[in-house]
Amino acid sequence: MSGASWIIDPVVVDSALQMQLLWTRLRWDMTPLPNELGTMSLFVPFAATADNSQSALRHELHIRPESRMPMCHADHAFYLNDGTLAGTITNMVGAGSRALNRVAVANE
Repeated sequence: MSGASWIIDPVVVDSALQMQLLWTRLRWDMTPLPNELGTMSLFVPFAATADNSQSALRHELHIRPESRMPMCHADHAFYLNDGTLAGTITNMVGAGSRALNRVAVANE
């Protein structure tokens, strides 16, 4: 597929989910796995370009009030440098357990 491109950068989405994981580890000392995605909305494409002309994105993580261990509900927002809202992930749910913490520990 010559000339094909992504409409979103999967690394950006994965990085947002990693931020949710870090929040959960720091606050609840457990590791969540993605369980449910409410909605994903794209207002402006934010895929990486070959010549790196894409401006940087700002990510905001908002933990929803219904979050209770072991379920972390979060909203993610992605903004362009000029403040334009590029996209959102609403009610991304991660379900976790302290038993999963072992996957993040380096072998000693």
